[in-house]
Amino acid sequence: MNNVKKFTAQWSERGYDKDEMQPFWLSFLHDVLKISEPEKFICFEVSVKLKHTYFSA
Repeated sequence: MNNVKKFTAQWSERGYDKDEMQPFWLSFLHDVLKISEPEKFICFEVSVKLKHTYFSA
């Protein structure tokens, strides 16, 4: 089974929830795109300024 099929099978039964966002992307980057140690360069939930509104998840 190729990497995309394994990833799809692994994640198809999991909920679509914000709690799953980080593990989903780390798994995708590592298992599908074969990026070694993606957690060393990816940042989640970074605050941004949009004119007068601040967002911090």
